[in-house]
Amino acid sequence: MNSIPISLAVAGLGFLIAEIWAVVFVRRALKAGRLSQYWRRWRMVAFAIGGLLMFLIPLQEYPLGSGRAKGIPFFAAWFDAEGRDYVGVITLPAALGNMVVWFLAPQLVLAFVARWSLVSHDQSHP
Repeated sequence: MNSIPISLAVAGLGFLIAEIWAVVFVRRALKAGRLSQYWRRWRMVAFAIGGLLMFLIPLQEYPLGSGRAKGIPFFAAWFDAEGRDYVGVITLPAALGNMVVWFLAPQLVLAFVARWSLVSHDQSHP
């Protein structure tokens, strides 16, 4: 058994947890007034970029055994050397998981930049 799909799935779960944390962090910081309205615009831009990233999901594939696998980070389908597909029960949940991960990926970047901005602001204004 190849460990690539399992490693990607574990990393995907980690990213999913971090992305949910990021959405909650930015939402709470905006609601509490710790971030200005300027950040609300960047949050909408991040959601738009995430929506565009979801369109790249069909292009995500990697070699696996004698064929190729579709789905990063969650394994969704496998195609053999002749191009026959092997899909199953995991295809729909994996595809939905991939959509959520790629949609929220820019939120993780936004949260890190916002956190850095808040920390540097707090340090410069004691």
